[in-house]
Amino acid sequence: GEQSLETLDRLAELPPPSGDDPLISYQRARAARTLSEYDEQLEAARQAIEGARTLRARELEGLALIVEGQAHYRMGEADEANRAFLDARRIFEDSGNRLRLSQTLNLIGALALQQGHVDDARILLEEALAAARRIGDRRGEAGALGNLAMISQRAGELEGAAHALAQVEVIFREVGNLAYEAVTMCNLAEIRVVQGRLAEAEELYERALPVFEEIGRRNSQAAALAALGDLWFYRGDLERAMRFHREGFDLRQALGLAVEVEQSRIAMARTLLERQDVEQAVSDATIAVDALAEGGHSPSEALARSVLARGLLAAGDTPAALTEAQRAVELVQDLSDREVLQVVALSMAEVAESMGDLVKAREALKGLCDDREATAGCRQSRLIEARLDAAEGDVAGSRERLRELERTAREDAFGLIADRAAKSLVALEKT
Repeated sequence: GEQSLETLDRLAELPPPSGDDPLISYQRARAARTLSEYDEQLEAARQAIEGARTLRARELEGLALIVEGQAHYRMGEADEANRAFLDARRIFEDSGNRLRLSQTLNLIGALALQQGHVDDARILLEEALAAARRIGDRRGEAGALGNLAMISQRAGELEGAAHALAQVEVIFREVGNLAYEAVTMCNLAEIRVVQGRLAEAEELYERALPVFEEIGRRNSQAAALAALGDLWFYRGDLERAMRFHREGFDLRQALGLAVEVEQSRIAMARTLLERQDVEQAVSDATIAVDALAEGGHSPSEALARSVLARGLLAAGDTPAALTEAQRAVELVQDLSDREVLQVVALSMAEVAESMGDLVKAREALKGLCDDREATAGCRQSRLIEARLDAAEGDVAGSRERLRELERTAREDAFGLIADRAAKSLVALEKT
């Protein structure tokens, strides 16, 4: 961050070039990227592209296109980002620059992954990984390997993903990239949260967050704050969860990170629901749905609609809740992101349960988890199944399963699930 500020200061002191110097514009764009100034990054990158085309400097044009695409990516403009990355790919294919081609394939793969096109992403990232290894690009190897680990995570292959991330962390440490080493810690922490290993996750986030603050990597700082909000949500400390979510939301909003802002809004809506602030939760989820639908971000839109369905259910509007749950299911038909699929299925199961459609509720949960998994989603799935058992007449069995869920959740510091199980037990005894 300080180096980028110094770069901008030095560039400002230079005499005006004769005509537009695309190299200076490119350096400005890179400095703005490090400072998370995405509007300035986009403007400078476009100036660099135009100047490079005038001079027929194809390699510089390709580099500037990458920086332009990264700005669009951060601003939630996926189609524009993809267009810029594909233009850069064609330039580096024509020039035979294998290093830049490998890096561009990694970026296109990461964007495909964000949009939920997992199979396309895997093909691109495996190609990028092979190319990086052929030319000895250790940083490129780590980047592709890290994105492939995210695919494994979304497919439910958590230990495989964690193993890959451990390799990525070692590589970034070897090449001295402190920022990406810290990013990798956060990615690993995310897996530990999903696995229910919350203490390990908290330690990793606490190691990474000061690094982001020190080097001025504000987008990663915002992501870590949001992730800590999720961690405390699962622990059942809703006040602390909301504080971290709010900090992450405010920082993302200041940076102009459109998609990430709505992801934070979804998380806050979910937390508000647990606090029984139904009206505000529904309002926030509705805003997120509208924004994400307009931007074409299907996975995040599906999550927002699932939270909105639960909010409408809590508000007593079951028909509207069913409509939103069904829309969420439609959005994930072609996705293979297991975590998103779990959230959507759980929402549909809860709506069906409230309607007394036990068959539909069971169907939504079918194949979601196995008995060994202790993730948040699987614990919630077993909680709903225990309630369904009681509705079908197995009250004693349901009571026993709910007590076991509460006990194990307390032991693992999963306060959210423990509290939900306790509430279900109280409701069971009343009926």
